[in-house]
Amino acid sequence: MTTVVGYSMLSQVQNTYSAFFFITFEEWSKRKKPEEQYGAIKAELTRRLASISGAVGFAFPPPAIPGVGVSGGATFILQDRAGKDIEFLHENTTKFIEAARKRPELADQISASAARALDLFAGVERLTDIPVQSGGLQAISDFLERNVPAAEQARAGEVLVRILNGVLFELGQLAQEKAGLKAWVADETSQAFMTQAVLALSDLPVYPAPMAFALTDFTQVQASVFQVARAPGKNIVYLRI
Repeated sequence: MTTVVGYSMLSQVQNTYSAFFFITFEEWSKRKKPEEQYGAIKAELTRRLASISGAVGFAFPPPAIPGVGVSGGATFILQDRAGKDIEFLHENTTKFIEAARKRPELADQISASAARALDLFAGVERLTDIPVQSGGLQAISDFLERNVPAAEQARAGEVLVRILNGVLFELGQLAQEKAGLKAWVADETSQAFMTQAVLALSDLPVYPAPMAFALTDFTQVQASVFQVARAPGKNIVYLRI
């Protein structure tokens, strides 16, 4: 275990009341029991740290170090080197994602990230230092500001929002199926709809009662505006239309 005292890794500020530890686990192949897996160890550490009075402590995974660390994250870039159309790239991207989901080490991480994003968005998980928090995109932003280094917040936010959009799209597909309706097509139109839907759901807590606004009619009225003005001390009057 490596200990760093007097520095906050999250806020990147030196002070006298912060510290963090790097804990090195045994190799994955040597940890077979459920309680020896990363998720269980992290949950147990957070539970024990939360019992310390007069301090705030929790466990979180360190960011990946490019070229060195491989357990803190992964980045994939799929390139169409055949020079074909967008549909071809989308089809192969879908195949790649489906294959990745079959890998347990990736599927578990995706599921955990999706559950965390949904809990924050729905307001189920609340940040203890915020007295009023109703979820939505603001909750995700608050979480990132408190748990992710400033240099990584933009990328982490983009990933969480994309995961959130994907999960909500799948929930929409399930709702379509249960209602006996045709499944949505994963195209630009659906993506645009999901973007607007996520924004609308994020703003719902702002309204004091459940309500929705829909435009039923629109009539354009063309009007002419006349403005008369005179500069102080001048005898010239300006007429604007």
